[in-house]
Amino acid sequence: MKLLILGILILTRSVIYGQTTQGYIDYEKVMMIFPQYIDGQREIEKRAKQLNDSLVIIAKKIEASLMGCYSEKVARDSSFRKVMEDRINGLQKEMEHFQEYAKKEVIGIQNKVNTNLNSIIVTELKQFSDDNNWICVVDKKSILYCNDCRDFTDDFITYYKKRRK
Repeated sequence: MKLLILGILILTRSVIYGQTTQGYIDYEKVMMIFPQYIDGQREIEKRAKQLNDSLVIIAKKIEASLMGCYSEKVARDSSFRKVMEDRINGLQKEMEHFQEYAKKEVIGIQNKVNTNLNSIIVTELKQFSDDNNWICVVDKKSILYCNDCRDFTDDFITYYKKRRK
């Protein structure tokens, strides 16, 4: 038994002591250098502008339906007020539904961009770790505790820029 433990210690010693460098990157800083991040932000801004323009059209529709000229006699009629209230409530619900749709649309695009970007960064980070013989380089926010951790953010950015050339 003692011989087995000694053998395991001898075999793993080179692995344990040979690769002791571990550290982290600042993901928010790193993701901004990737062209996929910039393209994704442009796509999100473009879609948000389209949705905002549609929302302006709905708002003008509401304004137009409320700006009609009505005589005092008609304006005081309770059935007319009820019809107007129903119309206003319907338009308000239409606007709320569109806002929910727009929010889901933008969040969906953002999630798609983040998923794509994350997979690219993870691939690059694995290659960065392998090329430098480091055992662990992760996002700073995912670390609970790390003894003598090193910030590899600038090293990783330099590495990625050199690989792109």
